[in-house]
Amino acid sequence: MMTKVLRFALLLLLAAPAYADETLSISGTIAKPLKLTVAELAAMPQTEMAVSFINGKGKEEAVYKGPLLWAVLQRVALTDKQKNAALHHSLLVRSSDDYVITMSLAELDPDYGNAQVIVALTRDNVAISDGGMRLIVGGDKHGGRAVRKLAAVEIK
Repeated sequence: MMTKVLRFALLLLLAAPAYADETLSISGTIAKPLKLTVAELAAMPQTEMAVSFINGKGKEEAVYKGPLLWAVLQRVALTDKQKNAALHHSLLVRSSDDYVITMSLAELDPDYGNAQVIVALTRDNVAISDGGMRLIVGGDKHGGRAVRKLAAVEIK
């Protein structure tokens, strides 16, 4: 299993060297901000997701692969220790060109919404060349929350 993960990470680095230094910043109401590189995200367990949604150019159908955003967020500690803390927070998701969306933290939490949201690193088995990462929200009919050039998640 580890060999597959390492091969996948190596493939990403070789396929998209311009984006090997791209990072995803996690900040907000957490104990310590975190920055993760594409290689670090590739080393995490990967989820494959076939999606079909409408975007500004028509219908998009593709298979994306990357770690679940919930798993990524588990690497940081919320400073809020209240009961049901996920219900008290939202996420401000930002691209490197300042496109912003919001979503509820509870939407991702397996105990509540359990939404399948991934930090996609590949599209149809090819490294994402437009910024290195893309947020993909499973089940969305419109691609408005499919953030290209994913750069930051702030927990509010």
